[in-house]
Amino acid sequence: TTHDTFNMTTETAASLSLPGMPSLPNGASAQNTTHSYIHAGPGKQTKVRKITWSTDAAETLPGTSSRNAEHKSGTGNETKGYFTQGGSSPGPCYSGSDRVTYASDTIERVPGADMVGGRPGKFGSVASGNQETGYFMGGGGEWPGFPNYSDTNKLTYATDTNANCPAQMPTGMSMYSGSSASSSTAAYASNYRNPSFHSKVFKLVFATDTIDTVGNTTVQRNGPAMGGNGTTMYMGGGSNFPNGDRSDFDKLVYSTDTISNLPDANLQSARYYTTGSGQRGERIPVAEQPTATPTASTFPSLNPALNVNAVFASGQSPSATVNTRSKFTFSNETMASMPAFSDKITVCGGCIEYY
Repeated sequence: TTHDTFNMTTETAASLSLPGMPSLPNGASAQNTTHSYIHAGPGKQTKVRKITWSTDAAETLPGTSSRNAEHKSGTGNETKGYFTQGGSSPGPCYSGSDRVTYASDTIERVPGADMVGGRPGKFGSVASGNQETGYFMGGGGEWPGFPNYSDTNKLTYATDTNANCPAQMPTGMSMYSGSSASSSTAAYASNYRNPSFHSKVFKLVFATDTIDTVGNTTVQRNGPAMGGNGTTMYMGGGSNFPNGDRSDFDKLVYSTDTISNLPDANLQSARYYTTGSGQRGERIPVAEQPTATPTASTFPSLNPALNVNAVFASGQSPSATVNTRSKFTFSNETMASMPAFSDKITVCGGCIEYY
């Protein structure tokens, strides 16, 4: 069984040891900043695996999904993940959805999140999203005929409800068993077929629910593994039929939508339909540091060691100059009178002394 990890800082790949984990092909993943949840494996699966980013340790959750299927789709936010639909040959494809609650690692059926669109179901949809919504793009249809679809479903996490989305693949295009990663503004998806495999990358813009064509991978990559961070998406492996499988990576920079090849970053072996999952920091809202409210201990001072009292001295009254002085104590924010100057001094605007 072969697993790999990709370091997005150094842009290098290395082998990953996950004792007890089977191979995880044809799968789906959902992730947050601390864990990845993967619903994959040989044959039709009901088990969900959990990987902890900080330790690279893996375990299998105790529960099961509602139906055994393959080529499921997965997405989620910081608190929960969703695994939906899948192939169930020789029966019809499945359209049901299950939710994993990360805090308790529990799996439960959520009928409101089932795929919609008037079909018995589909499999291999490309799924991604942001903190509020998930998107399921395209997918394969039921046997016989093996149709492929270009429509999109949109899942609202707050209500666990799914609905048709206006985002559609370009005319004549269909998405099937591809991969996806997200920036804070858009989901990027690769691999479509109609009827043969191609190499385009599409972008679904969250604000408008529209799909744009970004460009082409550097080589044809059917079924690559995909993950990313706040600035960049990486695609590793994939089938380049009839020219064999790939082990190298392509890189997509979100700010410019440019794609380049990383020939020195390679999986342990050339393969496709590998399940990818990237740590999800890029989709977490970043809270700015709050502006501190001044208190007795935070008033500015020319010398913090002297930040105890302030003296307000002299000044100009409506009729004459004055020689009064007052002392402000920071610790209790009170003002008190002090002995006056012996002479009247005109100081426009007064003066402040810290001590």
